[in-house]
Amino acid sequence: MVGAINAWSLVDVLKVRPLLGQALCFPLLLNNSYMEQESLLSVWVFHGAGGTFTSAVFTKKDLAEKWISQHKLTGVLTEYPLDIGVYDWAIQTNCFKVKKEAQEQAEFIQKFTTASQDHYHYENGELD
Repeated sequence: MVGAINAWSLVDVLKVRPLLGQALCFPLLLNNSYMEQESLLSVWVFHGAGGTFTSAVFTKKDLAEKWISQHKLTGVLTEYPLDIGVYDWAIQTNCFKVKKEAQEQAEFIQKFTTASQDHYHYENGELD
């Protein structure tokens, strides 16, 4: 195993970005932007407006966008890493830093999301 950094191409690693006063944050790898990727590192999850649960999961963003457009859906399409929780991913990529003891508790972790995940809003099938 090469190490944790093998999940990103060199270009992706160099595209660090500041996040609202936090330290630099490494962006999540986009499946369709990583040339000759041998293994799937993330998926695209669609959560419809007002829905309680995810309504679709795709391996490629373009497939998700076609489905959203076809059905004229409203909601959010978000890229999720595989085999790691978003909370742990955000800490490992320096997108989130625990500042309070409560942020290490199950109640916090099970609801955790971050704007650092690549995500897009759609309204009636159109990118908002």
